[in-house]
Amino acid sequence: MSEGQRKKLERIDEIRKRYDGCQGGIFWQKTREKIVTKEGIYESSPAKNTFWYRQRESVKTALIDINLFLEEAEEKDVDRVFTRDSLEPLLQNLLPLLEEPNPNRAKIASLLIRTGFDYLRTYARFDITRKQDQEVNEALELARHLTAFLLPENERIHYRIGGI
Repeated sequence: MSEGQRKKLERIDEIRKRYDGCQGGIFWQKTREKIVTKEGIYESSPAKNTFWYRQRESVKTALIDINLFLEEAEEKDVDRVFTRDSLEPLLQNLLPLLEEPNPNRAKIASLLIRTGFDYLRTYARFDITRKQDQEVNEALELARHLTAFLLPENERIHYRIGGI
């Protein structure tokens, strides 16, 4: 077995372990296997395009379902699902360090920074000094600046004006 094949099998096993003890999900077992193994979706054909179109639509709908869950579930149920451990791999895969920056993901990173600071500042407002509040504003401005730097030229001006 080649090194590449061994790594692929290890990756497949690692992903399968994530589903231990889980039920449901947005993908059927067969679809998960196809995504993990890449078998049957490598060919350049309309079938490959259709497969990925269906997965994109499923994930879009799943995001709507997740938002519905966040809006309607009790806080204790939300806290059981959304933890640092459950979200960290998701965020690392959404915002990987790549050779080239991705403008869409840069905007998402800025959104996370702003939303996080808004949350923390709201609940710690009585325990934050004026200087610390100013530092938060400077951090938000830095995030806006860095994001604008990663955007195409035609989006930079609007982003700097509109903010994060």
